[in-house]
Amino acid sequence: MDHQQPIHASRIMARYFFKIPMIALLGEGGTAVLDETRGILHMAEDSINAVPGVSIQNAEIEIDKDTRVSGEFWLVKDVTKVDFEDAMKGSDGILVIVDPAVDPGAATTLEYIGIIEKAVRFLPTMVVLVDAAGQVTHLDDVFLARLWERRVVECMAFNRSAPNQVLDIVKVLLRGIIDHPEAGPINEGTAWLRCNITWQALARKIEGDVSREDQVYLGRNFHVLSLVAQARKKVDALVLGSIGVRWLEMAAEYMLAARVCEQLGEKARSLFLKKKHLQYQANQAAALHAQHKFRDAAMKYHEIAYWNRNEFVDPAIGDELFLKAIDSWTSIFEFDRIPDLLRQIKSPATYLASLKDKIMRGIDYLASQQLLDKANFQLDAITTLYLKHDLRDSATELAKKHAQVKLDLLKDKIVQKFIGDSVVLLDEIVDLRERMGIEIPVPDSQLATICIHLIEHMNFHEFEKIVALVQDPLTVKQLSARRVAKEKEAEIDALQQQEMAKRSAYDRLLVYYKEEKDDALQYARSRRKLLVDMASQGQPDRAANFLMINAQWLRDLDQPDIAADMVYQVADHLVKCGGVIDLKAVLDFLPSERQEALATSITRHVVSKPASNAESDYSRFIEHYLAQARNNHFHEQADELASRLAIAYLDEARVGSKARGASAISAALAKLDKYRAILATLKGKDARAAAVADTDEIIENVITFYIDTNNIAPIDDLLNQLNDIQKKRRISARIEQMAQEENLKHEIELKKQDAVRNLMEDLQEEKRLLLLEQDKLRARRVEREELLLAWKEDKKIPDMLPCFMTNPDQMVAAMDRLVENELQAMHFFGADRNHVEYALSVLVSQLLVLKRDDLESATKMVHDADTIDPGFMQKLAKLNAWRIAGLLVKAINLEAGSGIVEAVLLSELLPLVLGERALGYMVLDKPVPPSVLVRKEKVVVDDFEKKLDDALPVIVEMVGMELEPGLVAARMRREMLAREGKLQGLRMLKEGKHLDKVAMLYQGDAFTFFDAGDFAMGWASLWTAIMILVRERANTKDIDAVIKNVSTMYKDKKGIAENLMLNGLGLFLKCIERKAHGKLRGFADIFDLLPLLDEEKRLFDLKNLQL
Repeated sequence: MDHQQPIHASRIMARYFFKIPMIALLGEGGTAVLDETRGILHMAEDSINAVPGVSIQNAEIEIDKDTRVSGEFWLVKDVTKVDFEDAMKGSDGILVIVDPAVDPGAATTLEYIGIIEKAVRFLPTMVVLVDAAGQVTHLDDVFLARLWERRVVECMAFNRSAPNQVLDIVKVLLRGIIDHPEAGPINEGTAWLRCNITWQALARKIEGDVSREDQVYLGRNFHVLSLVAQARKKVDALVLGSIGVRWLEMAAEYMLAARVCEQLGEKARSLFLKKKHLQYQANQAAALHAQHKFRDAAMKYHEIAYWNRNEFVDPAIGDELFLKAIDSWTSIFEFDRIPDLLRQIKSPATYLASLKDKIMRGIDYLASQQLLDKANFQLDAITTLYLKHDLRDSATELAKKHAQVKLDLLKDKIVQKFIGDSVVLLDEIVDLRERMGIEIPVPDSQLATICIHLIEHMNFHEFEKIVALVQDPLTVKQLSARRVAKEKEAEIDALQQQEMAKRSAYDRLLVYYKEEKDDALQYARSRRKLLVDMASQGQPDRAANFLMINAQWLRDLDQPDIAADMVYQVADHLVKCGGVIDLKAVLDFLPSERQEALATSITRHVVSKPASNAESDYSRFIEHYLAQARNNHFHEQADELASRLAIAYLDEARVGSKARGASAISAALAKLDKYRAILATLKGKDARAAAVADTDEIIENVITFYIDTNNIAPIDDLLNQLNDIQKKRRISARIEQMAQEENLKHEIELKKQDAVRNLMEDLQEEKRLLLLEQDKLRARRVEREELLLAWKEDKKIPDMLPCFMTNPDQMVAAMDRLVENELQAMHFFGADRNHVEYALSVLVSQLLVLKRDDLESATKMVHDADTIDPGFMQKLAKLNAWRIAGLLVKAINLEAGSGIVEAVLLSELLPLVLGERALGYMVLDKPVPPSVLVRKEKVVVDDFEKKLDDALPVIVEMVGMELEPGLVAARMRREMLAREGKLQGLRMLKEGKHLDKVAMLYQGDAFTFFDAGDFAMGWASLWTAIMILVRERANTKDIDAVIKNVSTMYKDKKGIAENLMLNGLGLFLKCIERKAHGKLRGFADIFDLLPLLDEEKRLFDLKNLQL
């Protein structure tokens, strides 16, 4: 049957975000632990938030492959500098570092933990004990007893010698916050000690007077004991949890008890406790209401009403809680809270109609207490609410009350001269009047007062809206006249201010005009000196840039003459120093008569440069100013510059032609072309001045370069440019000789290619012949290895030969000696007339010297054989090894790399042994396969029965040590799993149907148990799956696949990969394969250690097992 692997659901990474204060409470060691924590957890400092006395650090912690925590750690080194209430606010857990030597009785530690719980609430707390004086911290039983008998916390010792100790401590704390925040962190390593001390403390608490605080302590600790028992798979876990829930219920901590019940899986009891919590909170709210603490009562009713709705605790009293919340808010006149609550009840309109009289009384009370702002705000919300629920009459009545409140409030605002608030109130009054259709008369005197204030502040937009509300025409006329007068007054003031501003600006200009001109002259002198110095110091381009900026600044100051002087003098100096300027930009600052003078001066400087500058590509400098002169229509100066440019091109071409680089030669030819092009444009004396030079030297230098680099193609065109006939003849003769030599080389190369092609064909033919005899190769190697060993024992050949070596590294180290010894062996085989071994020895010797990169010696070995008598040579010529050795020589002589590789690879098809075979791989720098270095096969003796007799007792003993102590509990647990239907294949096993599918289901159960760390259940399910396959007479390969699947999937999981149970499964399968029925009885001791059910045990009855 086919093996099928169970399909596991893909896991989703869970991410949590926690705030964890880490406090060094007592002792100097805590500070060092915090510093070490930052490094181990790779914390990054939070640069955004800052709290005095706290270092806020962020870190990412992977608890396991499915859980990751993003932690904000608040590191506190000095508790005296921190406000505990602020630091603890919003925390999810806390880590406290204490030196027990500083606080032996734990009194101070308990005091601080008590302060934290009073300031915040119960937090999952980890107390880390650290010894500042030593590497290892020992647990102090007295300290732990004092701590655990008062508080529900976890304690762990910090050991500097243990790797990642800090990370383990933090992971325990975070795991506690995630899995059971009501109990806090639990360290499995020291749970036995905590349980012992906690049981003693619980006994003392129960025997005495139990306060409410003690009841909460008892409840949390019983919950801790339940979690420890659950982790150890103990049956009393549920009992302990239920006891804890009862104590919490007695303490009226119903919600805490409900959460514990949810973790225990008791959903019905959890709902019952939530209902008790709801009733308890409702009674507290009713008591507050009876004490006329309406705000506190309203907030509590508000909270539990929404909690009840969201949690579906008791829907029957849902409306009642919301109505009580509404009634409480109404009692303190906060009607704006009503709309949200009203949406939660079934008949909001009916209840709202009954609430009108109470609202009216509340508004009257607020008005009587002169709380008009609050009354106005509350009526805004409630009037709209009545309209929304179609209670028009009630809304109108409230609107009239609202109008009166607004009028009274308007009167107060006008008296207090709060005009902005008055304008807003008037808008609201108008809106209310239009929306509700009621008359709201506003006195004209109040409107006139507001209008006067708006006129004085020139807010005519609002004035227009309010004056329209005034009823008396005379008042309107007076207000309009006042507005016109105010506008005219404002216009006159604006004109006066503008006139004063103009006069002030003109006066300032007169004062500063003379000073500005003097300053401009002084500025121009200083800048001219600075720019000249800058150009002289080798920065002409930078000076040119600043020149334009400074000249423009002077022109903006209306000083064009000063700007022109500075530009002329500095530009002339810049060109003299080799600077490049934009002539057009410079000329913009100069009058026309000075532009021609500057162009002539620039031309003189450019032309008069010494000829040595040609080496630095001086032609570009001339090209720039030639283009500038032509673009600005200075034609005479341009012709003079063109003549100088032609000479510069020729000088640079001459220098470039003497260089020994392709780019320099190309540049020289380009310059030569430019010289000829510009020479064609010159006329008169300028042309004669530029045409005096001879170009033959340049062309000859270029031709010489092309000849030296064997590039003949461009030479024909260059020869036509030479003027000297003798040079042409000499160069042409040399080119013809080069062409003949090139043809000869080409013929030699063609012959070499033919030889290489023939060589590869011969190699392929040898390969074909060798492949035909591969069926005999293995036997020949075995036979040859025996012969070589015999010659070695008879001292006929050296002891150290490649055929006896199995370590490639040793062969490399002893390469020189191996070459010498192989030559001795070759001479022995030649003297012994053993042509087969002689040919193989010659080939091995070639491989040895090839490994040393000695190609000459490799060819010499075959040539030396020419001295052997012809009869022996005829025998050698018939051997594959000898022909391959000859072909290898040919490949070396032809420098055919592919031929050398192919010849070396053919050695693997010859009867070479051990190190001889390895040489082929070593020469090609390939890894040597392990099978190459294995000596001749030996007869394998089947000693399985002896191995089984030795191994099985050891496996039984080791498995018994692991499983026997918990066997009874494991069987009870398996029976419980069967009752709960969590053993997928058990029902089908009882029916005896589809056993192949049953085996697959049991295999899936095994993987589930292994993932959960329940190895006893896993081994039981796996053995059951295998026994089903055996009884169904499945193919042993399928059964072996099941075992290998387990080994592969859990190769990195301790407890499975290294467990001897896997060895036992393998031996059992071997017995099945060999049908060794008598040996199977030895596995009965293993079967007795498995927590099997009765239905499963029938499968393990070996008497009825048919193989």
